[in-house]
Amino acid sequence: MVENLKNQSRITILIAISIILAVLVVLTFWTTSTALEFSVSVLRQPDLFITNISASNPNPSFGETITISVEIKNEGSTSSAGFMVDLFDNPVVPLTPVPGTRGDLGTLRVSTLGMGESKVIEFTGISWPYQTGEVHDIWGGIDTDDEVNESDESNNTFGPAGILIKPFLVDLTILSITPSEFNPSIGDTVTVDVVVKNQGIGGAGSFDLDLFDSPVNTTPSIGDTGSLYSIVSGLAAGAQTTVSFQMIWQGAGDRYLFGVIDTKQLIQESSENNNIFGPSNIFIGKPEVEILSINPLEPNVVKGGSLSVDVTIKNTGLNHIPQNTYFSVDLFDQFSTTAPSVGDATPNSILIPKLDIGEITIVRFNLTNLQATGTHYLFAIADNNQRVNESDENNNVFGPVEVKVYDDKLGVINSWDSGSNNWSFDASKVTRGDYNGDGRDDIAFMYGYKTQRDVRVLVAKGKSDGTFAAPAPWWQAGAGNWDWNGSKLVSGDFNGDGKDDLSVLYGYKTQRDVKAFVLRSTGSSFRSPSVWWQAGAGNWDWNGSKLDVGDFNGDGKDDLVILYGYKTQRDVKAFVLRSTGNSFRSPAVWWQAGAGNWDWNGSKLSVGDYNGDGKDDLSILYGYKIQRDVRAFVLRSTGNSFRSPSAWWQAGAGNWDWKGSKFLSGDYNGDGDEDIAIFYGYGSSKVAVFVFLSNGSSRFASQGAWYASASGAWDWNRTKILSGDFDGNGIDNFAGVYKLENARIRLFMIR
Repeated sequence: MVENLKNQSRITILIAISIILAVLVVLTFWTTSTALEFSVSVLRQPDLFITNISASNPNPSFGETITISVEIKNEGSTSSAGFMVDLFDNPVVPLTPVPGTRGDLGTLRVSTLGMGESKVIEFTGISWPYQTGEVHDIWGGIDTDDEVNESDESNNTFGPAGILIKPFLVDLTILSITPSEFNPSIGDTVTVDVVVKNQGIGGAGSFDLDLFDSPVNTTPSIGDTGSLYSIVSGLAAGAQTTVSFQMIWQGAGDRYLFGVIDTKQLIQESSENNNIFGPSNIFIGKPEVEILSINPLEPNVVKGGSLSVDVTIKNTGLNHIPQNTYFSVDLFDQFSTTAPSVGDATPNSILIPKLDIGEITIVRFNLTNLQATGTHYLFAIADNNQRVNESDENNNVFGPVEVKVYDDKLGVINSWDSGSNNWSFDASKVTRGDYNGDGRDDIAFMYGYKTQRDVRVLVAKGKSDGTFAAPAPWWQAGAGNWDWNGSKLVSGDFNGDGKDDLSVLYGYKTQRDVKAFVLRSTGSSFRSPSVWWQAGAGNWDWNGSKLDVGDFNGDGKDDLVILYGYKTQRDVKAFVLRSTGNSFRSPAVWWQAGAGNWDWNGSKLSVGDYNGDGKDDLSILYGYKIQRDVRAFVLRSTGNSFRSPSAWWQAGAGNWDWKGSKFLSGDYNGDGDEDIAIFYGYGSSKVAVFVFLSNGSSRFASQGAWYASASGAWDWNRTKILSGDFDGNGIDNFAGVYKLENARIRLFMIR
C-alpha cells in the first residue's frame, strides 16, 4: 500500500511537470508569434518620392501661361494617406521644406496613393510676366508637411527642372483701321488711318505695314503682299504711331480692309500671333430706300375695328444698309390727301436694322380701334428718322392709299343661355334647318351623353325677333344604341315636304362601313333613323368624307354631296347621292380632281345657288401650302355633274389665314344669288364676319367685315357658327353657339 502511494506521488509530480512544460511551450509560441507580427508591422510603410517634373512649354514667352506636371510614386509596401505636393521656383538648395510653408508656384493635395502606384498631378496657370531670358530652376517637394510616416524620408525632394523664358522683348500689333468715310461715293478719295503699337518692353527696328483691300471677307496671312504698304522706321517700347493710306474705288460694293504688321517677319517678337487686324468694312456707293406699295389687308373696316397694313420697301441703291442701322418706316393715317414730310411724327413707326442691295422686305402695321368713320388716306415714309445716307433723299414718301371705316352692318343678339353646369359645348354637334316649316331656320343639336353612346337630338326654334327658344328633345337613341363620335350631321328637305330633315353619315367600328341615315321631320319631332344608303363593309372611308347638302339637280329635294379624299388625300372626288324622296341613290362622281391635283385636307365645303339658276352649286374654300394663300372655288352644277372649279375669289399670298376661317353660304343681300361669308378668328380674342357677294356668274366681291368684335371680346375657338334665315325676313344671317365657362353655352344671332 505504501508502494502504491509512492507510485501515485510520482505520477502526480510527472503530470504537474508536463502541465508546466506545456504552458511554457504555449507562452514561448505566443511570444514568438507576437514578435514576428510586430516585426512585419514595422516593415509595411509607404515610400513617397517625385520621379519627374515637366512643363507644357519649357521655353515660354513672358506672360505666357503654362502647365507644370509632377509625376509622383509610392514605392513603399503599403498605401499612403493624404499628403501635400509643393512646387518651388529657384529655391535655396538643398531644398528642405518646412511643414506649413507652401511652394511659391503652388500646392496640391493628394488624397491617397496606392502601393506601387504612380500619378501625374498638374500645376496650371503658371506664368512669368518679367525677367525674360532667365532660367528658372523648378523643384518639387512631396509630403512637405511630413504627414506620412515613410520608410525613407530622405527622397522627398526633386529638381531642378529648368524653364527658360524667351528673351524676345518686342511685340508689334495693330490697334485700329479707320477710314475717313465708311460710305463713300465711287471715285471719292478716302484716307485710311492704321494705328500700330509696340506693346513689348524692347524697341523695334524698321518693319513693314501692309494694307489689304478685298471685295470678300477673307483674312490674309503673314507673308501675303498687301494692296498698299508702308515702311515704319522703328517704334520704341510702349509707343504707337498712325500710318495713313490714300484709297480710291471706282466700283460699287463692299470692301474689307485688313492690316498686317511685320508681314516679312523681320522683327523677332515675343508673340507672332497678333500681327493681323481686320476687317474694317467700307461700302462704296449709296443705298436707296424706296417704298413699293401700301397694302391694307381689308379696304373696308368696321368702326372700332382694327386694320393690318403691309408696307413693302426695297433698297434700289448701289450698296446695302449695314446691320444695326435701324432706319424707320412710318405709316401716316390721315383724312387729308396732302402728303406728310420727312421728319414728321407719327405713332406708327417700325425700325429696320438692315437692308441688302436689291432686298425687299414687308413690314406690317396694326391700326387698332379705328373710330373715325369715312375715308382714311394712308401714306408711308421710308427712313423718316434719316439714318441712311441715300443717293436720292427726295423719293421717300409714298401714298395715298384709301381705306374706308364705316359703322357695323350687323349686330349681335344674345339668346337662350343654358346656365352653369347644364351643357357641354364639346359634346354638341350643330346644324341648321327649318324643321317645322314656319319659314324660320332653327338650330339642331346632336348631343352625346357621358360615354357618348347615349345620344339625343334637340331643336332650338328660331323666332322673328332674332332669338331662339330653349332646345327641346326631338329624338333619343337610347343608351348604347348610337355612336356620337361616328356621326357627321347635316340638314336638308330630303323628301320635298317643306320641312327640313336630319341626315347622319354614320361610321361603324373601323369606320370603313358607312351608312347614311335620315331622320324625317314631323314638324315637332324626328322619326326614327332609316337607312337611305349603305356603302357596304370596307367600301367607304368615313374619315375621308366631308359632307354637305343641296338640291343639285333642281328637283325640289335636297341631295347629299361628299368630298372624298383617297389614300394620301391628294386624289379627290365629289360624289352626289341624289334623293328619291325615300332613299339616296348610289354615289355618282360629279367631279374628279385627278391624282395629286387637289388637297383634301386644305378644303372646306359650302353649298349655295351662286348663279341663281335653281340648282345648288358646290363651293370650296381652299388653302395653299402653309394655308395663308386662300381661294374660294365654285363648282357649278349642270344638273348631273359639277363643272371644273373656278376661282371666284382670291385672298392673295400671305393675306388670309385658312385655318382661322369658318366657311358659310347664304343670300345676304336678298338678290336671289347666294353669297359666301367667312367667320374669321384673330387668335383667341377677336372675330369678324366677312361677306363676299356673288355677281351671279364668276366672282365673289369682298364687302369687308360686316361685323367685327372688340379686341378680347370673342374667342373664335369657342364658337360653332351657322348661316340661315333664322328670323324669317327673307335675308340670311348668322347664328350659333358660344362656349362660356363652367359647362355653359349661349345661343346668339348676328343680323
